[in-house]
Amino acid sequence: MRKEINLFEENGYRFLKFNNSSVQSAMNLKSPDLLVLEYTKLMTFFMNFNYEFRNISVIGAGGGSIVKFIKSSLPQCHIKLIEIDEKVINIAHNYFFLPLPDNNLEIIIESGEDWIKRGINKFDAFMIDVFDDKGPIDYFNSEIFYNLVFQRLQTNGIVVVNMWSNHKKIKDFILSFHKNFYNFIILSGMKTKNIVLLGFKELMNKELLFEKFKQNKEIEYDFYRTVVKAIDFWDGKQFINYKLESFYDR
Repeated sequence: MRKEINLFEENGYRFLKFNNSSVQSAMNLKSPDLLVLEYTKLMTFFMNFNYEFRNISVIGAGGGSIVKFIKSSLPQCHIKLIEIDEKVINIAHNYFFLPLPDNNLEIIIESGEDWIKRGINKFDAFMIDVFDDKGPIDYFNSEIFYNLVFQRLQTNGIVVVNMWSNHKKIKDFILSFHKNFYNFIILSGMKTKNIVLLGFKELMNKELLFEKFKQNKEIEYDFYRTVVKAIDFWDGKQFINYKLESFYDR
């Protein structure tokens, strides 16, 4: 359980931190629905590979910025948000304008570990953004956990994971991920130490990757232009490095 939640405001932004960790969430006070932190924008890249998302599960609430963005961008989608700490949810509602539950948003106060073990529903996408005051949590970067995620994804499902590129176990985390998701993307940002992994349940070669992107593109180039540094696609044999322009024909 998180021991301390810190809120502060600076230069027109509101920030959320857990204990003495790095900033978990940020909100522009004049435009509260905009994504502020670079890694949160990276996490939306998955939306460009399927325009018919119906069910998305998000483990880890933070300030709720990702949930707000998905809710406004994909109004047809049902979102299931799982967060272990009810106090975090209350903070997200009261200070970061996370919407209250409705027909398209369900909030579950439970350990993500317990929830995924007992669940039977399948999802079009899983988003994993779980940290404590020491950084990434081992279980949510383990082969066992990713296998459960794989089982609970639809055939063409996608998993999105926020990681730290400089974490001492990053190679182990990526290997655990790869053992369940044969083809995946690593997104690197311009400034952040975070990297975002996108894993595809279906087998994916580079031709299919670009075909899906061009057919389903949801978010315009300018949204990512200043945040995406590199897109590395593992095709099963090697990493292929792409610039953002490759996906947008620029």
